Amino acid sequence: MGTKDCMKAAVAYLQRIPFLIHWPKTFRTSPIFNTQAYFHTDPFEATIASLTFQVHRGARLTSIQPGRPLNHFISLPGSRHCSFASLLPFLPFCRRLSAIAPSMIFSIQYLCRWTLMQRRRRVLRGARRQSCSCARGAFTLVELMVATAIVALMLSLLIMTMGQLSDVWRKSSAKIESFQNARLAFDLLTRNMSQATLNTYLDYDNKETPTRYLRHSELQFVCARAGMPLGTGTAPGVAASGTSVFFQAPCAYTAQATTYGGLDQGLNAVGYFIEFGPDTTRPTHVTGAERYRYRLMQLMVPVEKNKIYSLYPPETSLAESARYEWFQDFASLTAPAERCAHPVGDNIILLLVQPLDPAQPALFTGSYDYNSRANATSNPQDVKANQLPPVMAVTMVAIDETSAARLANGATPPAVITEALTSRFTNPAQLETDLKDLEAALVEKQINFRTFRTFVPMRESKWTK
Repeated sequence: MGTKDCMKAAVAYLQRIPFLIHWPKTFRTSPIFNTQAYFHTDPFEATIASLTFQVHRGARLTSIQPGRPLNHFISLPGSRHCSFASLLPFLPFCRRLSAIAPSMIFSIQYLCRWTLMQRRRRVLRGARRQSCSCARGAFTLVELMVATAIVALMLSLLIMTMGQLSDVWRKSSAKIESFQNARLAFDLLTRNMSQATLNTYLDYDNKETPTRYLRHSELQFVCARAGMPLGTGTAPGVAASGTSVFFQAPCAYTAQATTYGGLDQGLNAVGYFIEFGPDTTRPTHVTGAERYRYRLMQLMVPVEKNKIYSLYPPETSLAESARYEWFQDFASLTAPAERCAHPVGDNIILLLVQPLDPAQPALFTGSYDYNSRANATSNPQDVKANQLPPVMAVTMVAIDETSAARLANGATPPAVITEALTSRFTNPAQLETDLKDLEAALVEKQINFRTFRTFVPMRESKWTK
């Protein structure tokens, strides 16, 4: 009987077995059996208790009934394959076993052990993974404590970072706001100073018996060290805070707009100096402690109160005490009702206004002081008499509000600022050295500051000899 005949006979026989339900008729070729044809279907688990197939030089099939062993053995040829004819005696034995699919019988040649063992291993591995995942479904106390410590550390780092960022933002905002106001005050000062005028003209030295021409002017330009003697009084401003400057400019400011509002070129007495004191512009309904600060003050005398012409007629020689009344009376703190000065910038600790002549640098090297009326009648007439300087060098130093609040000492100026300014800025030749020393003193005390510097060309200057 050939191989195909055996296969057909086995199929016909098995189809008559009542407990065989399904028999897929699929022929396959496997290199394991040396190209011998055999039935093979996808293996699935049988209900038999144990089924072992081992191949050595000969193959032996051992079948054990669930619950008790069966002493039934069928020996198969030792060639590494079996034919269907060799399996036919085994089929009646299968009737006494539990229900088993035919596919497992025909795959039992070489695949049964492999299939059952591999399936068992897969099931066991799946069970182990499931048990491990169930066992590790919760965290241990140590893991929870470690996680809590890590979260707490991250939160503390986050809080520290946010605090540092908040401090940087607050300090930056304070510096920007403080220095922005200082910049506005600096620009206001330089803009108004550039409009200063003397309205200089030439005239005889004596109308009755003239001998020569002189430069004449009813106006005046004064630059003096703050708090130092000037005339019979003192120059407005805090001592050691630099210089104060006063001049006439066509700002057309008036307190009586109805009467003098049409004077678009009206002359005002204008001045700038540094003062330490309370904020006098604070509204009356605002309560709380007064803020004593260094402030840049602007003197702006209305057109209708300008005394410059009445105090110094060209034909009259005034006393020394009257030569500076046109700004001293309105800048003084002794007469608040007549005072025309108001703050334009807070925390300004230094103002330096230095006259310059680029063509003759040595002309203004001795002092910061400048008075356009000094030596006006000397012979020969002083080159500075009744003339505006060609250029004004302006230097201003401001600190931020945070530093000012930290140094505040009520109505007494902060000792740190006073010590940093004392004995400095008396000689223009040492300006750069004095500035470096001041900045070093401020840095040492951790005071935030900014220095503003510029050169202001005097538009009305007609510098002649």
